[in-house]
Amino acid sequence: MIASLAEDFDLKEEDNIAGFLGIKLNYLEDGSIQLRQDGLVDRIIASLGLNESSNSSAVPTDSRPLGANIHGDPFGEEFNYRLTVGMLLYLTSNSHPELSFAVSQCQCARFVHSPTVNHGIALKKIG
Repeated sequence: MIASLAEDFDLKEEDNIAGFLGIKLNYLEDGSIQLRQDGLVDRIIASLGLNESSNSSAVPTDSRPLGANIHGDPFGEEFNYRLTVGMLLYLTSNSHPELSFAVSQCQCARFVHSPTVNHGIALKKIG
């Protein structure tokens, strides 16, 4: 027997399953739908120690990928590198595909096993 959605999920604070997943649907005048994850974006920015007064960049990454930088200084920031990369990957898979290259291939996700200072800087730039 399959239980109803109301029995399986506590949706008291969210209006629907999209809200439960942290995705807000905006229905635009032209008939299209915009997906937003404002709560997750706020958590990513907070985890990186950034705020509204932080410098912003129109481009989330440099035009060339970072290398492994095996001789660089080890990552020593106060934020959890792997957790932040994971949140960014979830964000890119749902509502911000324009960040996919920067997060996965170019900069950060490839180096979760041994990030350096440069990778932390790149992660903050994406944030």
